[in-house]
Amino acid sequence: MDPFTGLPASIRLDIARSIPDLGSLHSLRCASPAFAALLQEEGLGAEIAEAIISSGSLAAANQELARLTCMALAHPASSWPALLGTIQGDVYTLAMAGPLPRNVPASAVLRLLPLAKSVHRAAHRCLHTLMQRCLALGPQRPVDRKFNYHRHKFWSGRGPVGKPYEPPPIPPGEPAEVDAGGIIAPPEWVEEQRTFDGAWRLAYFCVVLDNAARTWHSEDLLILQGLGAVGMWQAFAGARRDVGSRSLDYLQTLADPGVSTPHAIPQPNNPPPPTPRLAEVYAIIPEQPWPCCLPRTMDEGWEPGPSGLGALHAGYSFFRKLTVVHHSPLRRVDIAPFRFLGFELWEERRLVAIGVFSDDGMIQARYGGNGNLARFSDMYAWMSLLSAEQIEEVVAEQRRLWPAL
Repeated sequence: MDPFTGLPASIRLDIARSIPDLGSLHSLRCASPAFAALLQEEGLGAEIAEAIISSGSLAAANQELARLTCMALAHPASSWPALLGTIQGDVYTLAMAGPLPRNVPASAVLRLLPLAKSVHRAAHRCLHTLMQRCLALGPQRPVDRKFNYHRHKFWSGRGPVGKPYEPPPIPPGEPAEVDAGGIIAPPEWVEEQRTFDGAWRLAYFCVVLDNAARTWHSEDLLILQGLGAVGMWQAFAGARRDVGSRSLDYLQTLADPGVSTPHAIPQPNNPPPPTPRLAEVYAIIPEQPWPCCLPRTMDEGWEPGPSGLGALHAGYSFFRKLTVVHHSPLRRVDIAPFRFLGFELWEERRLVAIGVFSDDGMIQARYGGNGNLARFSDMYAWMSLLSAEQIEEVVAEQRRLWPAL
């Protein structure tokens, strides 16, 4: 017997609005016929979903993604004008204009709830998988704490004409200090939200692809499938919204083969067609162009609430600098091996626990307050995570570009 049946409808509505997330609302709907009936009432389903979406459990960017997905589920596929019509057309405008309107069909909300449950599970499976990978690492730091990459002009092309490229030196190393408990500590709010960002983008792509498979012309469908999730979201940057490179990083991290393969986001049909696994949503992760200048670090820290996905903290900024600064031994490195470890998601304290970044305390205790020596040691630690084959690929790319480096 459903214990909620005897409650007044107003009380059931208040309970539904107070559920912490859409996935939990789906569980309640499955367990209680009374709540299932409540969500099937036109107008109430959208009202309840909006109350949960805007309650603060999701960052502002993820709130928009959840609304956008719901609107795509509600919008008749036949009205989408052409390829990527949901990006450039009315669905985008309606979803970004504010809260979900009450006239969103209950059927769309009921299809959104299991999708939200899968998003939550896939994101957390991704986080746990990445933490376990980081726990198995064995980063190294140079034995000589005064090792200085500036002393080795391997990046400079100002030498004699015809001078061969000299790869960066690899001095003797020793195991870095790691904090196993810190590596597998519960994800910080912002780390979780970054992962949700990627998962919701994949979910939306599944919705678009599902509708396209049933209604679009074959030529458009092939183009969409060729674009994949990242390519489709890149179209947002050229349409009405600048997605930003960080959101594409989160999406790539979640979809990287092996990160979340055992779990899948279902396409929201009833009955559903064959389900693409997260790692199979697109076959090849396209390489993003890296900026020619360093990212600007925001002064304010991230807010532990629905205001955003966090500022560019010191660890993330250092991550980007590795690929662009002249004295980095990893200049021009392929970022994929580090994405495989979730480094684009982690906050600074987890990177410190992994042993690849020095915080202020370590800089003072280990390097006498010399921040430059600490960063040289951090560079060495990141490089120590690569295999000999991966290091050779980096050196080959640097040699190919010599002396333009």
